[in-house]
Order: sequence, then C-alpha cells, then structure tokens
Amino acid sequence: MSFNVYFVNGYRFHTTMHSGDRSTSNNAVCIVGEGFAYYGVIDEIIEVSYLGLPVQKTVLFKCTWYDPTPNVGIRIYDRYNIVEVNTKRSYKKYEPFILALQATHVYFVPYPSTRRDKIDWAVACTVKPKGVFDIPGNKVDANNDAFQEDEAQLIEVEVSFEDDIPLNNVDDDPSFWLPREESDEDDVIVSESENEAEHNENLDDDINPSDDDSD
Repeated sequence: MSFNVYFVNGYRFHTTMHSGDRSTSNNAVCIVGEGFAYYGVIDEIIEVSYLGLPVQKTVLFKCTWYDPTPNVGIRIYDRYNIVEVNTKRSYKKYEPFILALQATHVYFVPYPSTRRDKIDWAVACTVKPKGVFDIPGNKVDANNDAFQEDEAQLIEVEVSFEDDIPLNNVDDDPSFWLPREESDEDDVIVSESENEAEHNENLDDDINPSDDDSD
C-alpha cells in the first residue's frame, strides 16, 4: 500500500509528485546520524505489512538522496548555522529506503543569484514539528515511541476526615444559633435615636434653665 501524504513525528510529508506546483514544499527530508547527514526528496511512501498474527506494519520512505560528500555535495557553515546542498548531485549508492520514524522535515531555499557557484546550491532549512515546544533545560528522547492507553484506568483514593476538628467555633457564641428574624435592626436604631433625644433634652435644660428655677 502506498500513500501520497503521511503524518509522522509531528510533520506532514508529501511525495514529490503530490507536491507538484503547490505553494508549500513538504517532500524534502533529512536523516541525521552520528557524523553524517543525508538530504533528499521523497519519491514514494510505502506501507509494508508482515504476515502473521498479530499483523505488523511499518511505513518506509523511498527517497532520492543528494550527494553527502563534504564540500562537493554538501557545505556546512557552523558560524552561521547554514547547510548548503547541491541539488544537481545525487548519491551514487542505491540506498533509497528509510523508516518514516527516522525522517526529519526540511525545505530547500535556492539562492536568488545567477552566479555559477550558487545556482545549483540550496540552503536546507529545518522545520519544527507541530505540537512540540523547546523548553530550556529539558531534553526529549526521540527514541521513545508514542504510547496511549486504549482504556482509561480508574484509581480509587481513600479520603478520611477527622471528626474532632471543628469547622466553626459556634459553641462559644450562643447567639450564632439565634434565628435572624429575632434580631430586629430597626428597633436598635430607634432605641439609639431615643437615647440621643433624651441626651439633647438634658443639654437644653442645662443651657436654658426653666423659669421656675430662675425665680
């Protein structure tokens, strides 16, 4: 079985034929190891099934690789973090297949120049996978396969409450249990007004004594 589009490692890959004249390029691929790096384009996306129970499947990319010879097919500028690939030179050995899980998505940007030493070269730009974020100090092990439980697991947690811990200190305040209707705020306000009135009358008597007292 073959595909024109395949999603893996957070990337969307297309075959070269499927990409065609699209505005975005998703057919370029890179595989990096210790001391080497191969750049190329995807010709076919193939799913291989192994007979037996259970049936095992894997996906392969059939690629056309560019020449990885340093300074001939590939040039690396560590100072500027730039990798140039000669798109006119192909890898001579026949090793087209890689596992889809090994693939890293790149795209090639040609130089806007007609100079002879630049016209066949393109800059390989890496693409960040979707849904993956760079967190300083944390390293992600790329060899770990994605894992998902088919069924959810229920975990029972026992919670105990201590009865001797009072939630509210209501025993020290008996008024807490009085219903709200019995505390009439209006009566309190009226009583305060009456006390103020009596106090004012006493002040008036002291300032303005009655006629009987003057005689």
